[in-house]
Order: sequence, then structure tokens, then C-alpha cells
Amino acid sequence: MIKVSDFTRHVATLAGGTAIAQAINLLMAPVLTRLYGPDAFGDFALFMSVVSAVAIVVTLRYEMAVMLPDEDRSAAKLVWICIWLSVFTGLVLTLVLLILHQINQDWLWGGVTWLLPLIVLMLGITQTLNNWYSRRKEYRRPGMSRIGQSSFNAATSWTAAVKGFMGKGLFLGAFAGQTFSAFWLLVKFLRQKWAKPNRTEVRELLKKYVAFPTSNVPFAIVGMLQVNAIVFILAYLFDKTVVGYFSRTLLVLQAPMWLMGSAVAQVFYQQASVLSGDRKALARLTVSIAKKSALVALPVYALIAIAGPELFAFVFGAAWEESGWYAAILAPYMYFDFIRLGLSNLPLVMDKQKALFARTALGVVILAAALFLGEHFSGIVRTSFALMSVLLSLYNLYMTFWLIRLPRKDETT
Repeated sequence: MIKVSDFTRHVATLAGGTAIAQAINLLMAPVLTRLYGPDAFGDFALFMSVVSAVAIVVTLRYEMAVMLPDEDRSAAKLVWICIWLSVFTGLVLTLVLLILHQINQDWLWGGVTWLLPLIVLMLGITQTLNNWYSRRKEYRRPGMSRIGQSSFNAATSWTAAVKGFMGKGLFLGAFAGQTFSAFWLLVKFLRQKWAKPNRTEVRELLKKYVAFPTSNVPFAIVGMLQVNAIVFILAYLFDKTVVGYFSRTLLVLQAPMWLMGSAVAQVFYQQASVLSGDRKALARLTVSIAKKSALVALPVYALIAIAGPELFAFVFGAAWEESGWYAAILAPYMYFDFIRLGLSNLPLVMDKQKALFARTALGVVILAAALFLGEHFSGIVRTSFALMSVLLSLYNLYMTFWLIRLPRKDETT
């Protein structure tokens, strides 16, 4: 049985680094919004949405399996496999870009497009090693990597703007931050000199955890669309200025998620893996985490819902008041999504990926339908967001109760 104090301590350790990292992001945001306009942030948001989409398949989701082996030796071999898959994906992506470059040299984001495979490679390594250190309960190192990532990101973005690289500054910042994070996590793993798998072991491990690429990749793609589809749809229905405003909205609304939600989800995944054989204990832990998440997030999202426009205008500058209106409208949806996030890895532990897939796909359909219907009947982005917020709030409530019932339901079957 896992003590609640242990869970709280692990979350606090992981969230501590995340809190500092988010503090850096939020403190630098008012500076960067005075150096870069909504259009620049719109281009950057579209670029990072593509990065997020590719990052889903960079290791074919085998990085999620790192938590599961009984022995660290087997888990370490999975880490090596994921690193090799990340390198392979980066090379394939580079080849694709070379082909596209021959077709049209001015496509997409110009020169910064070549950062795409490098950022994806670093992100694949980071995702894998975050799970490795969580498995070993070494939560301090991932926390420090996030602090370094935010610091390098912010410093590079600011320096690039000051030096006149306005069109590339945000992209260079993302690359610098992600590179630091990957190398910070990788150095210690390499120093520990864990054995690499031979060809037979590679085949055995890939086969043993084949459910992750076959079942979890489609689910992860759909899950990614829940976040990134908004960016692509907004760019299609409206323009990149709206995308730029929305990117700042997302920064603030997702700050609690990165501060506490992702830390809770990561630690919960480790603890739930341990308790997977004790359904009653797992059910108690699930309910406890849902209640605590709801209480912790309520004051933050209530404040944003009440005073979003005023807060954004004061912090980011008067030009960004529109982002505050988006935040106020979307706050209820993000609040319920925060509660769901903490429990989001439970289906992986209980091998319920297929059951989750259809429900996640439904969320994407609701999101897209709300935006398209709102634009069709009003042509106003705020109306689209209002409809989306109402429908996705109800959807996330349903998903949270489904996740809470999952251990209990499984116990009786």
C-alpha cells in the first residue's frame, strides 16, 4: 500500500521544478508579448502544433512502457530502444523536409523548418527519460530539466528579439530549451552505463509491448488533436492573429496543468502501476486525486473566469485584452480538463486503451463541431469558444466519472 504522504511528497518534488519553470515562462511572457506580436505567436503556435503531432509517434509510444517492466535492466533497454527510435524518426523527418524543400523552397516557416526534426528528436529523448526517472522515483532531475528548458527558451527568445531576429526568435528559443532538457536528462543515464539490448532483446521487447504502438498511438493522436486541432481549425476559420491571441490564452490556462496537473499525472501513473493488482486501493487513490485536483484548481480558474480581460491587459499589455476574453470563456472547460488530466494515465495501467479511444475521439468531434458551428452561425470567434467551453466541460465531467469508476468496474468483472 502506498502512503498518501509519499504520493504528496513525490508530486511536490516534481511540481517544484515545474513551478519554477512555469514561473519563468509567466514572468517572461509580458516581456515577450511586448517584443513579438500576435502574428509571430500565431506562426509559432502552428509550428509547435506540428511538433506536438510528430512527437506523438516519435517512439511509437514505447516510452510509456518504460514504467512497466519488473526490473530496471529491462526498462533501461526500453529506454535505449526509444532513443534509437527518436533518432530514426528525426532522420525520416529530415528526409521528408528535403523532398518538400525541392518542391517548394518557400513553404511553411522558411529556414526555421529545419529545426523541426531536431526538436522532435530532443522531445522524444526527453519524454522517454522523464518516464525513466519517474519509474526510479528520481523526480528532482526532471524538475531541474524543466527549469533549464524554460530558462534557455526564454533567454534565447529575448536575445534573438533584441538582436533583430524577430522572425526566428521564438523558434530558436524552443530549440535551445528542448536541447538543454534532453541533454540534462541523458547525461546521467549514460553515466550509469546501462546495458544496451541486443537484436533478440529488441525484438522481444517490441513484441511484448506491441499494444503501445498498435493501440496507444491511435489514441495518443486523437488525444493530441484535442489540444492541437484547435490551433489548426482557428487558423483555417479565422487567421493567425486569432491563433496568436489563443496561444497566450493557452499559456495562462495551461499553467496550472503544467504546474500541478502533469506532475500529479506522472506520479499517479507510477503509483497506479504499483497498485494495479489491488483494485480497491487503486479506486481509493483515484477518487482522492480527483477530489484534490478539483479543490486545488478551483480558485485559479474562477479568478480567470471573472477577471480574465483585465488580468491579460495588465500583465501582457493592452493589445492582449482579447486573449483575456478567450481565457474567461474557456476557463470552465480547462478547469474540468485539469481534473481529468491527473487520472489520464489510468487506462494505460489497466489496459483499457481501446475503451478510451472512442471516448477521446468523441471529444475531438465535439471540439471541432463547436468551432465550426460557432463560426458558421455567428462568424465570431468568442461565440465559437463559448459553445466549445460548454460542450467540453460536460464532456470532461463525463470522462472524469468514467475514469473514477474504472477500477471499481474492473474489480467486479
